[in-house]
Amino acid sequence: MRTILAATDGSESADRAVYFGAALARSCQAKLVLASIAAFESGIDIDTGFKAMLESERITVGEFLENESRMVLAKVRPRAEKICGAAVATVIRAGEAADTIIRLARDYDDPVIVVGRRGRGQLAGLLLGSVSQKLVTHAPCPVLVVP
Repeated sequence: MRTILAATDGSESADRAVYFGAALARSCQAKLVLASIAAFESGIDIDTGFKAMLESERITVGEFLENESRMVLAKVRPRAEKICGAAVATVIRAGEAADTIIRLARDYDDPVIVVGRRGRGQLAGLLLGSVSQKLVTHAPCPVLVVP
């Protein structure tokens, strides 16, 4: 394992996964990449007030979500670097979370994906969150799910 790809959505479970991934990267002398996916679940209506706020700020939903992803990564990166003992790469992608993480994993050499069991999504699986469940089922590499 040469790359630890720790995906986060800013939830407590995802934060634990990031920090576990940082410790794993340190112990395996692997590169740590923190990823945040600017994902919008299709079929969910955006509140009218929220739409008006975005329009008044002249930003799109995508730009808002990308900014949220930047803030999520900025929050966890310093501690991850301290745990890892090295600089940490960050990446933001747009798309459906699990599919985007799977595509992203293919960009790295010998990756392991580390995610939290449950994130902030509204629809979760019975035992695992829907993203972690899909990753475990479809990822082309090992997936470590942190409770």
